[in-house]
Amino acid sequence: DAIEMADIQSRVTLQPGLSLLLLLEWAVDATIEGTAITCSARRGPVGRIISVTRPTTLLRNSARGRYVRKVTLSIPLSWFEEHGGEDPESSLSRELAAFLRVQNAMRDWEPSTGAVRSAEDLLARSADANVLTSIACERDMLNMLADALSGFRDEAQRPMPRHLRSRDVVRAQTARELILRSLDDGLHLPDIASQTGMSVSTLQRVFRDCYGQTVMEFARVRRLEMARELLDRE
Repeated sequence: DAIEMADIQSRVTLQPGLSLLLLLEWAVDATIEGTAITCSARRGPVGRIISVTRPTTLLRNSARGRYVRKVTLSIPLSWFEEHGGEDPESSLSRELAAFLRVQNAMRDWEPSTGAVRSAEDLLARSADANVLTSIACERDMLNMLADALSGFRDEAQRPMPRHLRSRDVVRAQTARELILRSLDDGLHLPDIASQTGMSVSTLQRVFRDCYGQTVMEFARVRRLEMARELLDRE
């Protein structure tokens, strides 16, 4: 919760695990190994989930006079292992485990009202230092984490956003099946868009609205899951 004092680029080392960004006001301009993490809260709070599998440098660009309010949480891989994040019997854990195995995997997160309230409370308590405040802060962080991870479940069980038309939902589901069938042969977005009656840009928008990932992010995670299954079997 601060005003940036100079035009500078700062470096932060991210350790293996998950990073959650909940941006309450203004914008963030950063990159990880050349991948942009630019997001803006001009239309309301936004969230971003990032996975890194090895120590990685994040470069953040500050602009003199810019006011930013945000909360960033870093959760190490060991925390997920202790809390059952690698449990193969859980569909939620399978999807989360696959995401955690991808370097620089990114996913948008639409924070709930409760998650935003927890972030606001964290910022308000940051100056205090006592046991009760520490417990309250941990509760707020867990609320944010639970909200961010609620989207990691089997696509077939995930409720579709209410603002989507039923026609778009059907087209997104058809595209998903086509993508899964083309993982071995190579992914050609124009072909999939044509077969579902959409332009490439509409395909990308509708697919992201339905499944919370771009087409390429979805395909990359699924390929990794296939490779993992082959390694386990053979």
